[in-house]
Amino acid sequence: TSSYRDFGTGKVARNRVMMVMRYRGPSGFVTDSQGRLTNMNSLAYFNCYQTFMDGNFPIISQDINANSGRRSMFRFHLYNNKFTGPVPDLRGINSAQEYKMYGNRFDSYTTGSFSTLTSTTKKIELQNNRLSAAAGRAIIDDLYTAWTASGKSITLSTLNLTGQQPVSGAGINKQDLGTVGTNSSRDRLDTLENEGGWSISIQTTP
Repeated sequence: TSSYRDFGTGKVARNRVMMVMRYRGPSGFVTDSQGRLTNMNSLAYFNCYQTFMDGNFPIISQDINANSGRRSMFRFHLYNNKFTGPVPDLRGINSAQEYKMYGNRFDSYTTGSFSTLTSTTKKIELQNNRLSAAAGRAIIDDLYTAWTASGKSITLSTLNLTGQQPVSGAGINKQDLGTVGTNSSRDRLDTLENEGGWSISIQTTP
């Protein structure tokens, strides 16, 4: 267990559980028999970084936040590993303040995964993965859905989609998000930046 200071409210939360897997040692991944992460209702920090863990990241059960708002996850750190497949579905941990998932090998995105994020979310870092333009469009569309559903109360200080590792020419580029003025993902991204005040980093090369 651990105590931490919530950088949004400045309050100290005590007796919260932290899971830490880091620095090269761990490899593979252990889950329940259904390949799900479960029984994590008291978990404040999930830290898994700089390991040899690979394969698809386990499904996060959507009952993780079931206890109450005060038991929701605070930080989800999953960076510089070797995970492949889809970006983790965050609907089971949708009120964390930051999600750091950069430096993996994620190559796809499941529609809906980011669609229920709340106003507590401040950072999403997905740079240096292998995401395609199609994944980029779905991510922006879901974040726009979450923003409107929250009453436009979500303000991301960081949304980083840069430095992708393209596979066969894939990769997220602002120009690939659609044509301006056609209710496209590009229009939604511009709205999040201009009206929502989001700070978004994304490729803009021709």
